[in-house]
This record gives sequence, structure tokens and C-alpha cells, in this order.
Amino acid sequence: MKDLFEKIQSKVNKVAGRIMWATLWRKDRESREEAYLNLSRGYEQMLIRMWERVGPPNTKAPRMAVDFSKSSGTSMLVFRQMALDRFSHFWVLGETDRKKGARLYDMNTEEYIPYYISDEIIAATAIASILSENETAEEEEVNDVLARYYEWQKFSPLEISNVWMSRLNTMVCNFWRMSPVMGRTMELKEQKGIDFSIAHKLAMEEVEPLELPVCMNSDNQDGRINMSYEDSCFYTIDHHGIAVCREFPNEFLDLSDYEVMRTVAATIYRDITGNQDLDDIGVSGASWLLQKEPEWMNGNLFPHERQKVA
Repeated sequence: MKDLFEKIQSKVNKVAGRIMWATLWRKDRESREEAYLNLSRGYEQMLIRMWERVGPPNTKAPRMAVDFSKSSGTSMLVFRQMALDRFSHFWVLGETDRKKGARLYDMNTEEYIPYYISDEIIAATAIASILSENETAEEEEVNDVLARYYEWQKFSPLEISNVWMSRLNTMVCNFWRMSPVMGRTMELKEQKGIDFSIAHKLAMEEVEPLELPVCMNSDNQDGRINMSYEDSCFYTIDHHGIAVCREFPNEFLDLSDYEVMRTVAATIYRDITGNQDLDDIGVSGASWLLQKEPEWMNGNLFPHERQKVA
């Protein structure tokens, strides 16, 4: 009886969902369908390029299949290699909850994956799962595909990811040094009624420099680098400059946008120090001083930038 009720309820929900997505949510449905198809095509193009380098000789790249559900507003994505008669992992793009549309769910690993994870990783997962002896590709198999593909590139993804991490660490250290000074500067300015420049000079003399925070980092084995600080969140950064905060809310952070990098650095500083006062004049003052992107030097330079300097 219980099984019958659940089947009836599931069918009712499916019909109700189809009606809602076809009427009140139709614009959302259409935009989702277009967005999911574009994302899938991006994964497909990367997979084709990657297969040419790492796939078995004289075999065609796997073909993509995308199926959009008008009753749930989600898409199903899978790749199939005809000659090998093998399927890749299955992914679901989106969720039935309209507020959680930006999701990619790997049905084989039962994991949610941010869309903004590198296309290379999705393509490598698809290839590894097709070539694997198991239905679900192991992480080591995916990383092996990535490593073999990156051998054909003229750059080291990990090296570039490391530069993005270094730039973010530099910004965190800038906030670490400047925030206490700027906080004291504004206090002196108000207490003594003196000019900012004079107050800032006095604050520089008063505030004792603190030992810089330690940036813990590691190789993620897929061209990305992990980084974190004590009492702060865990981030994974790829060679595009995209940082993914691994804790809630699993944010997409584009470090190539200097304003975003500055905001992330300030957030990390607040995490480390436990200072969650959004009106703190020290942090806001440091952020104001750091409005202009600095002249990056040393480990903050990308390989092509180092060549110009040399």
C-alpha cells in the first residue's frame, strides 16, 4: 500500500511540475534549457579536444546526449563512445527547486559539482569513466587523464594556479598589515582632530607589526591548488583564477576580477581575526587604500610576465 501511494504521489508531483514549468515558470524553463545546453556544448568541445590527445588511437570522440525535462526544469547529460560501447558518468544539470538552478550533480559519485569548476575536469571525468573498468571513475583515473592532457599544453596549470594563490595571499597579508594601522589612524584623527596624513604617520609608529598569517596549501593533483588559513575557509583555485570556497555557500570567486580578489582577501582576514564587524574602519580603510591593483612582483608574476621582466 505504501509503495502504491508513493508511486501515485510521484506521478502527481511530476504532472504538477510539468504544468508549473509550462505556465508560471515558463521563462525560467526556457532560460534554463538554453543555459544547460550551452554548458553541455562547452563540456563537449573540451572533451573532443582532450580525446584527440588522450583517447585510444583511431577512435572517435564520445558523442554527447542531453535531455531536458520539462517537468523538473533539469537536464540529463551523458557521453557515449560508440566503438567501445561505453557510457560516461551521468550528470544532472539544475534542480527542481527554482532557487537552486546552478547545480551540476554527478549521479555516479553522488556529488554536487559547481558549474564553474574547470571544463577540463568535467571532460576528464567523462573520458576516465568511459575508459575505466569500473562504472564510476576513480579520482586517480581522472587525474591521470588530466596529467596526460596537460603534457600537450605549453603551460603548467598548477604553476599558474599557484600564482593566483600567491596574489590572493599577498592581498591577505596587505589587509593584515594595513587594517590595524588604518583603525588606529581613524581613532587618532577623531580623538586629536588632526589631519589624516599626520594621524597615519603616528599610527604607523604606534602599531606593532604582527607575524604574517601562514597560508597552508597543497597540490590538488588536477591542475588546481588548495589553500587555507587557520580559522578560515578552504579554497581550491584553478589556472583560470577561479576559486571555489569548499564550505557553505560553495561560492564562485573570480580572482581575475581585482575587486573580487580584494573582497575575498578581506573576508579571509576577518575569518582569521574573528572580526565580523562589517563597519570596522580598519578593514574598510585598508580596502580603500588597496583600491588600485598593485604592480605584481616575484612569485605573483605569471610565466609570460616574467619573460617580459627578464
